Amino acid sequence: MNAVEEESSGKSNMLGKLYLQQGRLAEAILAFDNASRLDSRQSASFSNKIAALRADQWLSPTVLAGLHREWSDRFEFDASSAPLLVNQPDKNRRLRIGYVSVDSEKRLAAFIEPVLSSHDRSLFDVFWYADFSKHTKTGVREVSMRNLAGANDEQAAALIYSDSIDILVDLSGHRESSRMGVFARCVAPVQLSWLGYQRDTGMNGIPFWISGADEKNLERCVRLPAMPFCWRPDHDTPEVAALPVPFKANGHITFGYSSEACRLSDFMLLLWSRLLRCMPLARMVIANIPEGFAQRRIVAQLGCEASRIDFLSDAASANGEKFWQGVDIVLDPVGFSDPGVAMQALWQGLPILTLITDSSSSRPVASVLTSIGLTDWVAQDEAHWLALAQQHAADILGLTSLRSSLRERLENGDVLNAAKFTLGLEALYRDAWSDWCSARADTQARADASPMQYHACDGAVIAAKAALDNGRIDEGVAIISAVLKTRPDWALAKMYAAGAYMGWAQTHPLAKPAWQQTLLPKLPNKFPVETKGVRVSAIICSIRPDYFAQVSTSLRAQFAAQTIEIIGIHDAKSLAEGYNRGASKAGGDILIFCHDDIDFVHGDFGARMLNHLEKVDMVGVAGTSRLTGAAFMDSGYPNCHGQIIHARPDWRLPGSIFSYFVPGLQEPVVKNIQALDGVFVAMQRGVWDLIKYDEQTFDGFHLYDLDFTYRAYLAQFKLAVPMDLLLIHFSDGTYSPVWQHYANRFLAKFPALDVPPNVLRSSPMNMRLRSLQQIEHLHTGLLHHRFGS
Repeated sequence: MNAVEEESSGKSNMLGKLYLQQGRLAEAILAFDNASRLDSRQSASFSNKIAALRADQWLSPTVLAGLHREWSDRFEFDASSAPLLVNQPDKNRRLRIGYVSVDSEKRLAAFIEPVLSSHDRSLFDVFWYADFSKHTKTGVREVSMRNLAGANDEQAAALIYSDSIDILVDLSGHRESSRMGVFARCVAPVQLSWLGYQRDTGMNGIPFWISGADEKNLERCVRLPAMPFCWRPDHDTPEVAALPVPFKANGHITFGYSSEACRLSDFMLLLWSRLLRCMPLARMVIANIPEGFAQRRIVAQLGCEASRIDFLSDAASANGEKFWQGVDIVLDPVGFSDPGVAMQALWQGLPILTLITDSSSSRPVASVLTSIGLTDWVAQDEAHWLALAQQHAADILGLTSLRSSLRERLENGDVLNAAKFTLGLEALYRDAWSDWCSARADTQARADASPMQYHACDGAVIAAKAALDNGRIDEGVAIISAVLKTRPDWALAKMYAAGAYMGWAQTHPLAKPAWQQTLLPKLPNKFPVETKGVRVSAIICSIRPDYFAQVSTSLRAQFAAQTIEIIGIHDAKSLAEGYNRGASKAGGDILIFCHDDIDFVHGDFGARMLNHLEKVDMVGVAGTSRLTGAAFMDSGYPNCHGQIIHARPDWRLPGSIFSYFVPGLQEPVVKNIQALDGVFVAMQRGVWDLIKYDEQTFDGFHLYDLDFTYRAYLAQFKLAVPMDLLLIHFSDGTYSPVWQHYANRFLAKFPALDVPPNVLRSSPMNMRLRSLQQIEHLHTGLLHHRFGS
């Protein structure tokens, strides 16, 4: 692995953002791809990548749309955390609207605060969720501002859900620190995207995005009557008359650009270079481009004398008048329109030239120009853009006249009419709400008429909850089981299912399998064991004497009827090396490789394990029947199998809380397993004799288990996950950059497995319970009803 591959995902992601600030799109994309490769479970670098690619005019819109859908397929698994929506489906009631943005910076405030101020408070309660700083000031009244600073997506979603929001609007889209994870959790009945992203996010949780009336893309787009936004000017801006036309002072036309470097694509620089060749006396003023490579790139690609280009620093252009006083015509980013710069330019009396492309992100500024009668500043293709630029640059009188009239045009147009715009926005919200109410009423009617057959959404869960609340447990179990067959990944349904199955098991004692009758450790073995002469060797790598002593005691109790040897490796260079060293010393017919931080629930765990090993070559407590990547859970439902309990080491004390983690319970013994988790694996000795752990590739503490067990599967050994093997683990694992390092090695060794994680990979049930008895009852119900099958 080279130096770049060894960088952490976070560093690569940061490197990509730095490249973007310099306008180095290709290098930024490579850095974002590297960040995703280093940590495939983090969505931020992928969001940054697809957001940046909106500036690439050589990228097909179809390809870009595909990348957005890929993001949804890979990362929108948190939709399984969708809560039960209890919003009253009344089409005419007062609604609660929530707007979600990354921050509240000044440019966003100019677009959103007019809307917040104009909402009809007799019809709407308004909330604004963002990372507000202590210096945030707003003149908007009657808006509930909720600070999300420091909150993760789960916490932010919980806050929004607690506010009972009816319509939730995303203002940011894909970008650094975006809140896509909040919308993936579906915390509001109606979720929309508007303003900041200017296109479809591709998310299932945001089925529609809001655009202007001129948007041609019909897919997942809802249109406002006219403008896609409204805007509020900074009233401290000087009068336009105070700004001279640069041509009169300098004798040449000056074009200006004041958007971010990330919007300044190679395509646009090529177009600019053609313009400057056609107009050898023209100059350019470019703001917001950092010194160094970014500026040198522009000069090189424009192919003109450096003296024809003036660069202004952020400080000189952001709040001052130097940029606006120094240009005649502002150039809108091609294909990646910048309404913030456009509105400020027009308010300062500067016309802006824009080009419409196939991208939805190219249209917002064109909408504004069209609304104020400046259609001759909207180009339809590159040739038209070049012609319009030269035509307007030659019309000095026209520029002078336009400069003095632009502010008035805006004041008389729709874009500054916040009341009119918000009225149209509210009508759109009300229509979307009415559609949801109608769908919800239909859902409820079908659930009431035939709850046993209806299991598509909330109605069935409501019916199941009512049955359980009224003590009709069998009916509730039947309904919730039907729901889970259609929506196996729905966390809400699983929550009710857990309660239903626990209650069902309590009232159906005959359904409990015989092997479940022994509860808690150190009870007599229930199986008639014919394997008293079997020798068992347990190899444990441990640097915790207390953990090693505890697990050794538990293992000796489990295999009291056999010859058991405990081999402790306390100086392992890696788990693969330690396990191989221990196994080479072992004299057992059966080899156990397990973590030191485990304990056993049933006193006859060992007997059950030995019985299974009479029929298969290797058993574990969790695994997959379809390995697709470097984590067995990536294969998703219904390919994951097993169960495990997470608890503290002192779990025997009263009041302990247990987390019951269930990848899937489908059959008493799942035998078509391809790979096992390494927390506990037992095998016939001949498996290790042939396979052995790969010490060279996996010289750390990750991926050794999937590599070993998958190679055993490829060697045609029989692997199984029996559902009667239940243990307690004192850790729930992590997926750190170190894990990703070894995941990369694993995928390099088995490249055919490197496929995108299943969108439903979050399917496991993970319930916090208060006793092992509750787990036993839940286990009985799950297994009996074949949950997850």
